[in-house]
Amino acid sequence: MASGKEKNGVEEIYEKYYKDVDRFVLALSKNPHIAEDITQEARLSGRRTRICRS
Repeated sequence: MASGKEKNGVEEIYEKYYKDVDRFVLALSKNPHIAEDITQEARLSGRRTRICRS
C-alpha cells in the first residue's frame, strides 16, 4: 500500500496537470462528459498503478 507521502505525490501531479489533460481530452473528444470521464479514469489508473507497485 502507498505511504501518505507517495499518495500525496500522486495527488499533487494530478492537481498540477488536471486542467491540461482535461482540455486535451476535450479537444479530442469534443464531448465534455466523455472528457471528464476519461480524465477521472486516468487519475484512478495512476493511483492504482502507484498502489500496486508499493
